[in-house]
Formats: sequence, C-alpha cells, structure tokens
Amino acid sequence: MDNASAPVRVLEKCSDTNFFEHGYIQMNPDIKSYVENGGDAEGHFRQYGVNEVRFQFTREFSEYMESDALSHKYDRYKKLLGLGDAGHVYLRNELSFPVSVSEDHYKLSDYLAESANDSFPPFLKDIEDNPDGIFMDLGCGLRKEVYPNCIYVEVYPSTTADIVVGTECRYPFPDNTFDAIGCFSVLEHTKNPWSVAREIHRMLKPGGRCYIDWPFLAPVHGYPSHYFNATREGLKLAFGDGFEIDDCRSWHSQGPDYSINWILNSLVKQLPPEERDFVSGLSIGELMSAQPQGNLWKRILGSLPESVIEELAAGNSLIATKTL
Repeated sequence: MDNASAPVRVLEKCSDTNFFEHGYIQMNPDIKSYVENGGDAEGHFRQYGVNEVRFQFTREFSEYMESDALSHKYDRYKKLLGLGDAGHVYLRNELSFPVSVSEDHYKLSDYLAESANDSFPPFLKDIEDNPDGIFMDLGCGLRKEVYPNCIYVEVYPSTTADIVVGTECRYPFPDNTFDAIGCFSVLEHTKNPWSVAREIHRMLKPGGRCYIDWPFLAPVHGYPSHYFNATREGLKLAFGDGFEIDDCRSWHSQGPDYSINWILNSLVKQLPPEERDFVSGLSIGELMSAQPQGNLWKRILGSLPESVIEELAAGNSLIATKTL
C-alpha cells in the first residue's frame, strides 16, 4: 500500500514514551477544561493518566488535520458525491471536509462521549486492497484510523467525520456510488433501520458490498437513543432484498462473552456498595440456580434504579389507547 492510500492513525494509548500534550488535551474533554482553568496537562498525565489508561490523538493525526489533506479529499470526491456549495455548510475550512448537509443532525454535546470502536477487519481489508475504490463508513463515530478513499459519515460532527447528515435515514449521495459501505453498531440507534438498508443498497454500485454489524443481546445504550436490536434472522431479513448474503455469523467481538461481561458488569457496578459486595461474592452456580422473581433476585433488583432495569430488561410491555 503506497503512502497516498495509507491510513492515518487517529488514536493511541498514552505512555511515558509517546506523550503528546496537544493530542492528550484534545482527546480528553475533562483535561481540556482542566488546562483552561490553569492545570498542567503533562502533570495530570504523570500523576493520574498513566494509571487511568488514557488515550490521545496521535501526532500523525494532528498533522493530518492541520495539512491540506481534507481539502484535497473534498476536491477529489465532491462531484462524485453530488456535493454543491449551496447544499452544505463547511464546518472548519472553506472548500474542505468536514461539511454538514443537514440542519437536522445531533450535536457533539448530545453524547456523553464519542464511540471509538475498532473497525471491521474485512471492511478495512477491502479498503486497503482497492485504493482506487470509493468506500463509505456510515455512522463512523471516532475511528482509530482514517483512509483517504473512505468517506466517513455521521449524524453529529465527530472528530473523524467528513460529512454530517440528518437523522431521517436519507442520504444525499447519488445512486451506484460506492464500492462498499460499512455500518457498524449503528442500526440499533436509527429510527428506521429498514430505510437505512434500502439506502445502502441504492448507494452501492452493482456488485458492491455491505459490511454490517448489528447488536443482538446488547443492553440499552444511548448515543443518544437506542431503538432496535436484531437476531441473525432479523439481520438477514433487513438485507434480504437486492443482496446475496455471503456470510452471517458472530465474529470474535460479538460472542456471548461480550454480552455476559457487559450485563454482569453493568448490573453489579450500579448496585449500592454493600449489595455490590454481596453479588460479587456469589458463584455462577448460585446465580444460575436463583429463580427469576425469587427472593435473591428480588433483593438484587430492589437495589437498582429503574434506569438499570430498563437497560438490562429481558423485555418490555406496552398498553396504548387509540386517539384518532
């Protein structure tokens, strides 16, 4: 892979040998506030950040953002993507990514923090193997690396987003544009995932590929809303029309270990201290043998706020009255 198509590393763990003050401040909003109030970023890192396993933006990414790379990328793809100066707003510099194409999008302040998940390896391999292709990362969040031949799309001005779109699940890009589209841990947060699937089909070139990661047994998580999880059958149904499904399975980051770890940690961490110690001391066998709605679970659930019950619930019931 030549330098023109090589990815730019965005994030890295801070260490004694790579500490980069500017990247440390920009990556960590609390540190930015701390410095604005007279604090010392490097002093904070030495005293706290090492043990907190903090991340920072890389020097490479800082130089990338300060260079003309994003203006070159904008100039290269604006016509292909159907972007017109009257139809979008430049968010940093004129004639450069990032741009917003809708007023109906979220703000960064709507999020507790930017998601920074790893990208899907087969999608990254496709990007790397086809440097002359054009790719889209739909709902990119804060990516750990960015590629020059991939357009990063979000519903809020993420640090690594090229284009900010509205929340209505319609995308202002021409038909038959992209060689591949990746959409990872996004569809559960959309109000109409079936529309997104149709839009992905519309925007792909004939023979283009989609790479989809859609959680199933994942607790409620915001960013800023969470609507739909999907089984494998649901995932195949959503992408059944107009696609030939090549593979549908649980990858290494989607196994039962993640579900169990997430649920148990979320349950225990949000208990009062004395109940946290009690539940942490139970064996797996004791938890498995405890009957739902029995005394043990009544004790545990009685110590949890309703927000945690909603987050980890097995299901929900609705009663409604017709108004029209």
